[in-house]
Amino acid sequence: MSVTPAALQAFVTFCQTLKGDEKGESQTFLDRFFRAFGHEGAIEAGAEFEDRLKKASAKGKTGFADLV
Repeated sequence: MSVTPAALQAFVTFCQTLKGDEKGESQTFLDRFFRAFGHEGAIEAGAEFEDRLKKASAKGKTGFADLV
């Protein structure tokens, strides 16, 4: 696993093309982020998307972490 200037530049270029909102593009963004740093993807790096978390500020409410 290695980071190259070309991979980082490709990630920056990709980010400049994003047009949607956080809900619609977060997983794609995060997967490309991991790829830029030499992983095969977010899942292969051990990441989990949309992890459920209990909110401390609201009784019984569940929140979601984009990535854990």
